[in-house]
Amino acid sequence: MNARYIGVTGTHSTGKTTFINEFACHLREKELTVSIVTDLASKAASKGFPILHEHNEESTLWLMTHGISSELEQSIVNDVVIVDRPIIDAVGYYLAAMEITNRKIRKSYLDMLYCIASEWLRRYEFIFKTNLNPQVPLGVGRNKDHKFRVLADQKITEALANIEINYIDMPHQRSDEYMKFVTSSFLRHI
Repeated sequence: MNARYIGVTGTHSTGKTTFINEFACHLREKELTVSIVTDLASKAASKGFPILHEHNEESTLWLMTHGISSELEQSIVNDVVIVDRPIIDAVGYYLAAMEITNRKIRKSYLDMLYCIASEWLRRYEFIFKTNLNPQVPLGVGRNKDHKFRVLADQKITEALANIEINYIDMPHQRSDEYMKFVTSSFLRHI
């Protein structure tokens, strides 16, 4: 099957899930089968991988490979796979964790992560990037370290730039008209 991939990237509590659910609803109204690959950080943590400040090489690679596997599985039976946190987010969070904890990054490892992300994300039709709005309250159970949240947002943007992937900056406020525009743009693109 030739499923189409859409990624929604950005730091936590920036409206990714709300946007994804609305977008999926609009696509389903057009009789497309849609699957959502959700944030895998909780699953990584339940398996014992460190996340957030303690994010490391192993957790980054697990998130990326598990994300790719999940996307491929969903592509078998769906027209559209929407990814809440594409693999570039794992790279951004890794960079943020390494910086905030003053750990050294191995260049060869980072190059490998960028190579994987660059090649995989070229399959996507669209990548949307949410932007941090400090006025928006954190979701329930979210990490409350504002400094880390800001740094993660910056590092995701940096990672996208480093692999030279085009993305669409999303406005903080998204009206129904915006959702209709995004949906029609996607449908014209495919």
